[in-house]
Amino acid sequence: MELQPKDVELLLVDVMDPELGSSIVDLGMVRNIFINGDAVTVEIALTTLGCPLRSRIQKSISDKISQAYPNATIEMTTVEMTLEQKQRAMQIARSNVAKNPPENSIPVSANVIAIASGKGGVGKSTISAQLAFAIASKGFTVGLLDADIWGFSAPKLLGLNERVQASGSSHNWKIKPISSEAGKGQLKVISMGLLTEESDTAIMWRGLVLNRAFQHFVQDVDWSGLDYLIIDMPPGTGDIQMGLSRLIPTCKVLVVTIPNDSATQVALRMVDMAKKGNLEVIGIIENMSYFECEHGERYKLFGTGSSQDFAASANIDIVAKIPFSDRSRSESLTVQEKFSIFSGAPELAETISLADKIINELAPLPQMDSCTTRIFELLKVLDG
Repeated sequence: MELQPKDVELLLVDVMDPELGSSIVDLGMVRNIFINGDAVTVEIALTTLGCPLRSRIQKSISDKISQAYPNATIEMTTVEMTLEQKQRAMQIARSNVAKNPPENSIPVSANVIAIASGKGGVGKSTISAQLAFAIASKGFTVGLLDADIWGFSAPKLLGLNERVQASGSSHNWKIKPISSEAGKGQLKVISMGLLTEESDTAIMWRGLVLNRAFQHFVQDVDWSGLDYLIIDMPPGTGDIQMGLSRLIPTCKVLVVTIPNDSATQVALRMVDMAKKGNLEVIGIIENMSYFECEHGERYKLFGTGSSQDFAASANIDIVAKIPFSDRSRSESLTVQEKFSIFSGAPELAETISLADKIINELAPLPQMDSCTTRIFELLKVLDG
């Protein structure tokens, strides 16, 4: 039977892009296959014509065809993908990774929520710490992972001065997060600020090293017993954001912004990145929504409308509008002290309301008598 292009394509399904880890056929890299007798010409679409892995991919293609058809003469041509084709290839690659995520130490029954923002200075870290405390105060065990490796702030916000310890054997060790009571529940915290000797130490890491630190916090910290894990993400759309969908594909995202055109425009990029990584964005938090003075007067310091426009364009609901005041912004008080003293204040009341919304609507835990919960319990037993 004469060799057909579909026969060659079936062979190439097993050829993986060494960087993206997916089949070159699935990624749309095999553009055309031409056959003339024993001559086989394969047109390959690369993300860039200067791809450093180009020769490696071509060799894998050649080897695969030669093994099945020793008499074939093989030629290859290359073209560059369009922007839309590149985006589609990355979407497929991320989806494939999400189906086979790397192991981590987060319980399979825990809900993971990343608090993200497009830019710094919008109060994301404060919201992360207060929200983690608010959820824990309802009687849950909540982890707070400070993923802002450069700009860690969780220790100061929570008044933590301890240093974390590791335990176990050299082949099976875990970092113990700092644990503290939070109302009726428990709060477990990990941060680069709990590892450095001095709080003002500069962390001068980039790229893979930076992402590896985040990976350690996900895989090598003892997160056993968690109900929720809140991740305080660094601002922007960098290495750690790109690693999030790979390491925790079930993570949900809350995007923090302020009612300001430039802030909401940048926040749209964070939403776009989350969606491209197949992460569910469950809501937008409008921080610094208004200022309320001690006499109850409200002032829209950043104007109105931009957050609503942002939410509409992203097709995502605003789930909280958090005001700011002198009470909640006091640098001398920890999150726990603020909740103790000012729990009825509008800014903390809104955070508590958001915690209730997460527990009951946005990211509820499985019901104790559900099939899903029984599966989770079985997995725990099998994991030992």
